[in-house]
Amino acid sequence: MKDIGGALAPSLTDVHAWRNMREGFGLKGGWLTNGLDSIHYTSEDFDRLSAWD
Repeated sequence: MKDIGGALAPSLTDVHAWRNMREGFGLKGGWLTNGLDSIHYTSEDFDRLSAWD
């Protein structure tokens, strides 16, 4: 069996929450985990993440 890994991507809710916390609290970054893999996004990445506004 071949293992095909997928990329971790934040949900729309994650992106909006991070953007709001950056503005309100000065959030510098956010972690996303699915229980197996984790990824760290910087506050600059928040604007690059696709979110339907």
